[in-house]
Amino acid sequence: ANPCTTDSCGADGQCDHEAIADCCVEDADCDDADPCTLEACAPDNLCDQEVLADCCVEDADCDDADACTTDSCGPDNLCEHEAIEDCE
Repeated sequence: ANPCTTDSCGADGQCDHEAIADCCVEDADCDDADPCTLEACAPDNLCDQEVLADCCVEDADCDDADACTTDSCGPDNLCEHEAIEDCE
């Protein structure tokens, strides 16, 4: 049995296997290709996605609204806030 399908017998006597949305068997089934989420396949075979704090894809994701910092997205997808010298 596949935990990611709802199985039934159709009126024509053929088996029907309807896919269950967001279903998974292993963590890799939940990969959304977003570096800012941590994906896991829960025991109920549904995907869980946790948003990672201070994660970014581009510099604009890191705007801390502080005029005295230069905000950027680092190569590790974490925001960096560098102080601007002599800024008040």
